[in-house]
Amino acid sequence: MGVVSRARATLSDLLAEQFGAFATAAPSAPGAQLATPDAAALADRLITHVEAVLAVSVVAPRLCTVSAGVVCALELMDRRVVVVKLHPARTDQAVLDAMHRVQVHLGRNGFPCPAPLCSAAPIGDRLATIDAWLDDGGNDFGEGAMQASASGLARIVELARPLDLVGAFVPATMARRRGVAYPDPHSPIFDFTRPDPRVAFIDRLNDRAIAVIDALDAEQVVIHGDWSARNVRFGPEGLRGAYDWDSLIALPECIGVGIAAATWRSFGEGHDAIAPDLDEALAYLAAYEGAAERPFSGAEHHAAIAQVVHTLCYTARCEVSLGPGHPTRAIGRLERSGAQFAAACG
Repeated sequence: MGVVSRARATLSDLLAEQFGAFATAAPSAPGAQLATPDAAALADRLITHVEAVLAVSVVAPRLCTVSAGVVCALELMDRRVVVVKLHPARTDQAVLDAMHRVQVHLGRNGFPCPAPLCSAAPIGDRLATIDAWLDDGGNDFGEGAMQASASGLARIVELARPLDLVGAFVPATMARRRGVAYPDPHSPIFDFTRPDPRVAFIDRLNDRAIAVIDALDAEQVVIHGDWSARNVRFGPEGLRGAYDWDSLIALPECIGVGIAAATWRSFGEGHDAIAPDLDEALAYLAAYEGAAERPFSGAEHHAAIAQVVHTLCYTARCEVSLGPGHPTRAIGRLERSGAQFAAACG
């Protein structure tokens, strides 16, 4: 078997393993046994697409992850490594085109994000993007990590503002609609209809939070909507890398910062520490305000804390939907600090 054929076979094996793990991630939840795509066919389509766009052969896969989308790092014959991402089926071409513009603009201004190598293009019924590999050095949660995270987020808002692309990200696929308790779950493994005695407690906190959020009247900005450690790398020197650019979203600035304050050090894995308490969330808001050189108004500040609460409630609903034995970083925080957070919403 030649190098190119081995690359397809190896990627097929990696995809099959990842799809199998994803499909059984929540076996106790109704409908959690998800259909598994043909791994060999998908591997062939992904590699064929990369080779056609970049005019160079793929020699080996470096990594592969599967969730709502598929991400594969592929080594090329010319020794470059690229990342091809197959986006979720509901992803819109116009959104990915706007994402491309933002990503290119950020890179030209020294922001550490992967360089797009082409515009989004279809692979079957989904859209795919190809980026250059960014060697970021991983995360260092030492002194200055929170400031690096907050400053990086503020820099995105600053750099994206002149592009005037807010309209391209409205309405956002993953955003919660006004008056609705939660957005649609971001992955099919989460079943919000699953009964659990903790749901009533979570939903009471969430109702209070979204009432504050929905009362806010503020200008929207383009901001990264999943600014968590899973997608961001930082160290003592500052930001090292940022990913998942299809998470760009148009929101009031304070709402985007509230999401980040709740998730900035989360990897979305079982080893995650408990979610931030109120003091940590307030410290993150202060770090962002310092980096942006603009304090939030009283209403924005209350809305930002309310968004922290809503983000934790949404995450807690995801956690309890999986049944016993799964991570409880958010529900654990709400059980300990829910009253403090509710009071701080205003």
